[in-house]
Amino acid sequence: VTLQAAFSILDMGLGTTMNREMARRVGDKSEAASMRDLTRSLEIIYWCTGLGIGAIVMLGVPLIAGKWLNENALSVATVEQTLRLMGLWLLFQWPSSLYTGGLMGLQRQVAASSVAAGSAILRAVGAWLVISQGSPTIQAFFVWQVIVSLLTTQTLRTLLWRSLPPAPRRPAFSKPLLGEIWRFAAGMTSIAVITVFLTHLDRALISKMLSLKTLGYYTLAVTAGAAVNHISSPLFNALFPGFSGLVARADRD
Repeated sequence: VTLQAAFSILDMGLGTTMNREMARRVGDKSEAASMRDLTRSLEIIYWCTGLGIGAIVMLGVPLIAGKWLNENALSVATVEQTLRLMGLWLLFQWPSSLYTGGLMGLQRQVAASSVAAGSAILRAVGAWLVISQGSPTIQAFFVWQVIVSLLTTQTLRTLLWRSLPPAPRRPAFSKPLLGEIWRFAAGMTSIAVITVFLTHLDRALISKMLSLKTLGYYTLAVTAGAAVNHISSPLFNALFPGFSGLVARADRD
């Protein structure tokens, strides 16, 4: 979770920007080609970023395992293998926020939420089965997480592309479209940087100062305390695209 939060800065606000732009353009047939071009452009950026994140984690494995984490119960080799699997998980999980943002902007909240719910159940129940009936190791747990993240991202991608309006030509990478959205994306990036610093610095420090066992207890408590976000998030997901469309039409009333 801490690694994912740290790298979320590299999202550059594009997930939320995708949500906003789809909501602003949906319903206008003349925007069909630009919607598909924007999706293809951001998709390329996301997958390239995901590959970069995976490479960074892979290269940083010896440093994190040997000099950062305080762990005596697990061997260094086990920690290193687990961190490499985390890198793969981040790579495959990374573009999912783009596809989810696009579906939300197209008012396909039910479809996106269904995939998220199904993915959560599959991750939890599947991991329990793998550990209880198969291999009770941390490596087996993360292998399953990697598989589910890949399936989830591919499902979201398929849903998004099928939800986009048809266009007379194939989608293409578009620098002009990226130029139109960079200001909003930059503002969202600034918010992300501040959010990551304020909400995840504690776990980064604890992972250096205390044992992994203590970090586990702390993270469990933080997760339980953050459950209230599950009440506000659905409201945001439902209202944000609608307000974006109203702003685009200058419908202040």
